[in-house]
Amino acid sequence: MLYLALIFIIALGAYSAYAARKIKRLKGEFSSSEARCARLTGYADASTLLASSGNRISLIEALMDGAKSITGSGMAAIFLSDENGFHSSIKTEGGPSGRFEEADLELERLLREAGAKRPLILDSSGLVIKNAMIVPLLLRDEGFGKLLVANKPRPYTDEEEDLLMSLGTQAALALKKLATETAVEGLATKDSLTGLFNHRAFQEKLDSELERARRFSHNLSVLMIDIDDFKKFNSAYGREAGDAALGNIADIIRESTRGIDLAARYGGEEFVLLVIESSPETALRTAERIREAVRAGDFNGGKLTVSIGVATYPADAGEKEELLKEADGALYIAKKRGKDKVISADKFSKIL
Repeated sequence: MLYLALIFIIALGAYSAYAARKIKRLKGEFSSSEARCARLTGYADASTLLASSGNRISLIEALMDGAKSITGSGMAAIFLSDENGFHSSIKTEGGPSGRFEEADLELERLLREAGAKRPLILDSSGLVIKNAMIVPLLLRDEGFGKLLVANKPRPYTDEEEDLLMSLGTQAALALKKLATETAVEGLATKDSLTGLFNHRAFQEKLDSELERARRFSHNLSVLMIDIDDFKKFNSAYGREAGDAALGNIADIIRESTRGIDLAARYGGEEFVLLVIESSPETALRTAERIREAVRAGDFNGGKLTVSIGVATYPADAGEKEELLKEADGALYIAKKRGKDKVISADKFSKIL
């Protein structure tokens, strides 16, 4: 009897161990299936957003969010070939603000140095960024940029690489479609002399960017830029030289700003610039860069300067008309105080 009981206990123990292993395996399979379902859902959602993106910024955000969702990565970044534009998700994810700049620099370096045709996986990339994967944004061998995901707890899988490559192709297709639409739209929205947006297009862009700024709690700065004593320049050098100078200053504004910022000819010798998702301090530095570049320029043997007024949403104004009024008021003070100056709306209010 004791012998039978001992056999039963041994058999029961063996079965329990077998059952425990089976339950553990089933749990692992369930967890794996659940994770795969989440990846595929993230891929489907990102594909839908990419196909419906109406502008470059929303497309970039959809691509970065989708890439993180598919892979479970802590950060994502994009480098676009056509505008030499770098975008990262770091600042929207929280974390120690003192490391934002360090991480962004490391991300941009990785993206610049990576090849443009094949995926690249890096097990350990640097002090801030670990375990990174970079995939190209390719459409029929035409490169549109590169996508990076990083800081994933576990190594990247072949399936995640395949999903990101497919997502990159869709993003490239969406970028090409936007570029084509932008080229057609540009015929009606661009100023023929300078190639910048015209006044009407600027007003529409300002409306949409203000809406985005409210939705995502971003800053949005307006720079009003006016050429000092332009009528005197025209009188001295002629209308043709004046037109050439307007084109040269438009080029300076373009070269002094990022690809996501938006410049327009506001009318006559006045320009306007939207500095998107940047602090008031960054907007002021941009304004000073433009002012100094114009001052150092040679315009058919003549010299020109600009005065610039700067206002930022939401610090200086909460509505469109108020924001434009604040920037224009700061520009007026810059003119009154001797021209060739940059004045911000907060300084303008203190002066008044």
